[in-house]
Amino acid sequence: MSLEAKTIIFKKDKNNNLSAKECDTFIKNYKDFKKGVISKITNPKTNKPLNDDDRIKYIYDKCKQKLDIRDSKSPKSKSKSKSKSKSKSSDSGDNEIILDSYEKVKDIIYIPFNTLKKNKQLIASLFTKPISYDIGLLKLS
Repeated sequence: MSLEAKTIIFKKDKNNNLSAKECDTFIKNYKDFKKGVISKITNPKTNKPLNDDDRIKYIYDKCKQKLDIRDSKSPKSKSKSKSKSKSKSSDSGDNEIILDSYEKVKDIIYIPFNTLKKNKQLIASLFTKPISYDIGLLKLS
């Protein structure tokens, strides 16, 4: 299904339209999810976990718009706040693997022997953007 078709479906779903308070909660959870602090994002309106990355991104963008939040990656402020030190690869939109220590490499090697919870935390911390556990494993393999 194309992103445009998904966006139309997301617009129709009333659970994706959050109040300002719910948006605050969602944005905080999204940032924790992106950093790898939490492994799942729940919809504050339904209290159900969200699995679809496109839906998560849609709700996040909608909340940023509702709260008039701009970050360095938003199209409106990109030209103003673009850092000279950013590489082309970070702007490419690809979800890159972060291997900044020997410990992460060692953790990847021990994935078959770790618990599911530990592996989910590892996958979440290895990528530059939020990614589902299954897709993360596929990219690593």
